[in-house]
Amino acid sequence: MVHFDEMRLQYEKRIEELEQQVLECSQMLQQLKKDTVVKDLHEQSYVQTETHLCWEFDMSEFPLHNIIVELEHRRVKLHAYRDDGDQYEEVFRQFELPEHAGTDLSAKMGISGILTILAPLRTKAG
Repeated sequence: MVHFDEMRLQYEKRIEELEQQVLECSQMLQQLKKDTVVKDLHEQSYVQTETHLCWEFDMSEFPLHNIIVELEHRRVKLHAYRDDGDQYEEVFRQFELPEHAGTDLSAKMGISGILTILAPLRTKAG
């Protein structure tokens, strides 16, 4: 009977250790959720003018030097982040250029923090 009691004590001790580890891990995850805001935003609608397609994004919370716009195989990728010391925020957006859009993109930041990405309309010949 002593053997069973020893085993039970060992397992109870191990269960307590595991419960403590789970609690600590849970607390760490909760702190990460408070400290980090991650947004993954999907397809973006556009406005079509006579000459261009226009996408607008509110980037007023992000420093200009932390905003990156890339084009890869007709997929526009926007990545922005800010780190205020106690909070980190990161935004990813990506979308496919429509077939009637050219790939000679331009981007400009307005005074209000609105980032405008422009893609020229393709001509019927090209």
